[in-house]
Amino acid sequence: MTTKHFRDDRQPALDGLRGIAALFVVFSHASSAGMPIIPGIDASASGQIGVWLFFVLSAFLLTTQMYKQAIDRRLTCLFLADYGLARLFRIFPLYATVLAGYAYLGAFTWHRAVAHLMLREGIGHFWTIPVEMKFYLALPCIVIVSWLFRRHPDASIFVCLGAASLITFWSRSDTLESDGGNTIGLFPYLPAFLCGTAAALSLYRGRAPFGLWWAAVATLFTILTLPSVFAGIFGVSIFNVPAATVCVLLSLHGAAWTVIVMAAVTDRRVGDVLSARWLQYIGAVAFPLYLLHYPLIPVATHYLHGWHAGPVFFLGSLAIAWGAHTMIERPGMVLGKSLRRAVRIAFREASPEDPAASPFHP
Repeated sequence: MTTKHFRDDRQPALDGLRGIAALFVVFSHASSAGMPIIPGIDASASGQIGVWLFFVLSAFLLTTQMYKQAIDRRLTCLFLADYGLARLFRIFPLYATVLAGYAYLGAFTWHRAVAHLMLREGIGHFWTIPVEMKFYLALPCIVIVSWLFRRHPDASIFVCLGAASLITFWSRSDTLESDGGNTIGLFPYLPAFLCGTAAALSLYRGRAPFGLWWAAVATLFTILTLPSVFAGIFGVSIFNVPAATVCVLLSLHGAAWTVIVMAAVTDRRVGDVLSARWLQYIGAVAFPLYLLHYPLIPVATHYLHGWHAGPVFFLGSLAIAWGAHTMIERPGMVLGKSLRRAVRIAFREASPEDPAASPFHP
């Protein structure tokens, strides 16, 4: 599998990785509620690892798309408007529906639901939405800086990795703990996003340094630093070690996922494993699964007991997520595509294409 194929085609392996990220989060929350989905395996406090994979994937995919536009000198105001509309209709129809459900059922007030919708709050698992949206706003600036370094192709990659390293040591790890105290600020999580951006720039320029064996090492590192495994090996909770160590470990998870992502799109063997149909299925409904599994936990713990509680909860969450994907998420994306098409047509009729309109025209 070549980097050219990656730029031109959709990669099922990345859908599979998205499914793995969702599994980390759901398994973690279920275990924390006393309903391990795989009986005997404690996955509590491992959700953060899956979230970092979500961040790496977002940065990787969106940077690839946007950097190609910059190189082709098509990163115009029209493209940025199209990009913004695509992100809005990808996230907000389902997000707004879930928030409305929370408010209607009394989980929190309508005022708080509006605050979440305006990205001013992020209670519980909703904290990732403001973080993602802030990165979406920052990405065009990151891509523009990378484009300015296009004559020195490795420079922007090293800048991204260097910035990620510095932020790792500046960030306060207490914002990364799994006790519900996650911040909605972008800065502490930027290293994961920048790792994904660096990977996209590297692959776009034809560099594919990581294959099967690197992916195996990264996977082993991820397994050994799962909170339950870490506690079994070292006899101490990962969140009881020094704060700086926690921050470094969580940032290294971003680097490990980056290695796996790069291997997934360049090594056929890794790609084939991650392209399993069941993983692609979970990846397709990852966002509704992420949003909807959490409010189902109190219902499941009330009505389900015994070893089968976790598996039944997981299957039920998958079914509800698929329904939300079919009835809300997918129609929202279709509506967004229609609106984006209308905007493109209106823009071209009002203003004939002029290469000089692009900020990247020499």
